[in-house]
Amino acid sequence: MQMDSEITTYHGLWRSFYKPVKRTQLLVNFYQLGCLLRANVSLVEALDDVATSERKAVAARCWKTIAGKVRTGSNFSQALSTIDIGLDKTALALVRTGEANGHLDQACASVHHYLKWHCATRNRIVTALVYPLFSLVVSLAVIGFLLVSVVPSIEGFLVSANAQMSWHTRLLIEISAWVRQHYQSILAIVSSLVIFTAIAMNFSSSVRVLLDVIVLKIPLFGKVVLDLSLSRYTQCIAQLYGAGISLESAAQISEQAVSNRHTRSQLIEARKRMISGDSFAHALSLQPLFPVLFIRMIGVGELSGQLVAVFDQIAEQQQTDAATTLSRVEQMIGPTLLLIVGSVLLWIVISALGPVYNMAIGTAIGLT
Repeated sequence: MQMDSEITTYHGLWRSFYKPVKRTQLLVNFYQLGCLLRANVSLVEALDDVATSERKAVAARCWKTIAGKVRTGSNFSQALSTIDIGLDKTALALVRTGEANGHLDQACASVHHYLKWHCATRNRIVTALVYPLFSLVVSLAVIGFLLVSVVPSIEGFLVSANAQMSWHTRLLIEISAWVRQHYQSILAIVSSLVIFTAIAMNFSSSVRVLLDVIVLKIPLFGKVVLDLSLSRYTQCIAQLYGAGISLESAAQISEQAVSNRHTRSQLIEARKRMISGDSFAHALSLQPLFPVLFIRMIGVGELSGQLVAVFDQIAEQQQTDAATTLSRVEQMIGPTLLLIVGSVLLWIVISALGPVYNMAIGTAIGLT
């Protein structure tokens, strides 16, 4: 039993770095499946066609295995759940719903729409983070080079010339000496911290929850994460509840679409209160994380009996708010990084070259 648990844990760690089929390719696969099923092509033939059109051998083998299981009598959702191609529980629930109501082509279209939204949101966040991370790494490399190589040379010249140094020049020299003495330890500690955090996130749920709580507290970026989580959650509920699944089951399945574990835990608490007899809106209002407007709109949907339409509206509104906040973050990151890095570089230049300039001026005045 313990060995099975360890195997499952290592499998989860491996899946975090490798997936046999990328989400972008799954998006194309389900679009192709939906088109073929609408054209009255049988499911087995459609799956064979998807497998044949795959260029990557691993992905083609996965789809051939799924087609083989369907050919031997398994449901499409059962075959998908036994083959790890990277689908989450929300996508599998959409497929099960399509099988139950006899509209598997519409279910494939819903999965395609869900994956498309997920990929677009993920790409937007990655694009917003690439530039600041790259700029931060380059800036730290430049500052480290100045502290390790340039400042010691200027320090030797100033000491040999008995130059008068201001407090910020002495501070720069002390920082440069400390960095030169401990830079190997700093690199080792940072590398160890990154590796430890990555391993702890895969093996310890408490560490993952703690990091998710910290992410939500980051100004602006935390709001983007919360808005995207609620948008994905309500969008999934709208699709599942509108397809005939009960609200409790739809909420339970949609919780798996929320990647932030702290947000997910509060949604789970709200669902448990709803099962015990409370209204969904009131159960959500007892959790401190969710916005007031989000709760009020769900309350209006419950009173009017139009929960599906309200969930769709909330998903669109939360996605719009996230896009607006993300645009502001993108616009602010560049100037903020420029201001911080520019200030540090200006301090280094003034502290290092200021005494040299004063010596030059003093020498020029002495010569005159």
